[in-house]
Amino acid sequence: MVFIIAFHGKPAVGKSTACQHLLNCYGKDDVEIWDSIPDLNSAVEFDPERSLYYASNFRLNRVGIEINKITKPILLISSIDNQEESDFVHGLGGIIVHLFRPEQINAKPLRKYEAIGDKIDKIDVFIKNDTDLSSFLDRVKSNLSTIVDRQLELY
Repeated sequence: MVFIIAFHGKPAVGKSTACQHLLNCYGKDDVEIWDSIPDLNSAVEFDPERSLYYASNFRLNRVGIEINKITKPILLISSIDNQEESDFVHGLGGIIVHLFRPEQINAKPLRKYEAIGDKIDKIDVFIKNDTDLSSFLDRVKSNLSTIVDRQLELY
């Protein structure tokens, strides 16, 4: 089964950069990247009598099926947006990595985060992006290399 590392944080904090760096470090044979958890509901008729909860669960069940098709040991999701997606990743044994810049801690959230909320209760790894690019990428690798290396050994 694939191991999921999902990134969370405000826009322009380095989520995609971190994913690309891990892909470069470990190679395309071992790592797959998704920009986000896909919205697979678009192909499904929504039944208003079944509620939004049903639609949401249906979406994540479909995503689970897509994840099971992955043949690589590591899946990086460069952006998750809410508690439901976080719970889904944790339910599959994955981890959530929160990236942040110190100047963003008290900043007013952008519209995307106001609409859906960016609070996630359980974060597994925090990585600060407050230095130059090279130092940030070293910090990403040092914080995640033990986890990734262990998963590659188990695969």
